Amino acid sequence: VPTDPLLICAVRFAIMAAAASFTFVPLRDVGSKVLSGRAGLAAFELGALGVAGTLLNTASLASTSAIRVAILLSLVNVFTPLLAALVGKTAEERTVKVPSIIACIMALFSTLYALSDKGAGGDSLGIDGLTLGDLEAMAAAFAYSSTKVRLGSLTKEIDAPSLNSGRFLGQGIIACAVLAAHLLTTQTSLQSEWPHSNDLSQWAILAFTALISGMLSSILQAKGQQTVTPAVAQPIFSTVTVWSTVFSALVLHETITPSEIVGGLGIVAASLVNSLRI
Repeated sequence: VPTDPLLICAVRFAIMAAAASFTFVPLRDVGSKVLSGRAGLAAFELGALGVAGTLLNTASLASTSAIRVAILLSLVNVFTPLLAALVGKTAEERTVKVPSIIACIMALFSTLYALSDKGAGGDSLGIDGLTLGDLEAMAAAFAYSSTKVRLGSLTKEIDAPSLNSGRFLGQGIIACAVLAAHLLTTQTSLQSEWPHSNDLSQWAILAFTALISGMLSSILQAKGQQTVTPAVAQPIFSTVTVWSTVFSALVLHETITPSEIVGGLGIVAASLVNSLRI
């Protein structure tokens, strides 16, 4: 599989865009219903945020363990309600209920505790063990939070098929444009960046991560946020951290420290608290 984060993102988003072009809206209507007017602006807004988050996330994995990145990404539990309260379009979106506030605080402290073991995040920047990979993962969390908040508003303005199709097409167009600009400015070829591009097994891996981990999860997220606010949805979505940690240990054979186990349990507890209806 290619190692350049930009190339990985561009290929994955191109696969998602190709699938979306005939999955949600008839191909003949893509120009008029998806890439024009308000839906078109939403497509490129969500596309830019999605590309930024995924690119930063992928880059962080180059220098930081998958477990540490997964834990850092749980900071979306803090960023999402803050952004919703600040820039939410409706009174409902700007309202953060007590269980959600408690859950976000629990998630924050659980994340900090899970990262209390230093030295697992690559080259230190000299800020209490903080690394460049850590900063990239935090920035990715902020981009993902921004996506969730904007998605919560846009699902009420634009029909689901057009929004889903536009989101994936926007991501594909932006990612491929950025990759093309990179290749032109560095005067490198796609073949040199990905010498084994004819290996079908590599395409299968990228297609699986694009269509299942990327596209299917995004569709289910958008459907869920039609009925719940971003602040309520996020702590539930944060169990991704737990699953990512488990799979990193089982598949990548990464070591889980005691503090990461306790922190992961704290994130699960935060999700349960968030489910309370007070």
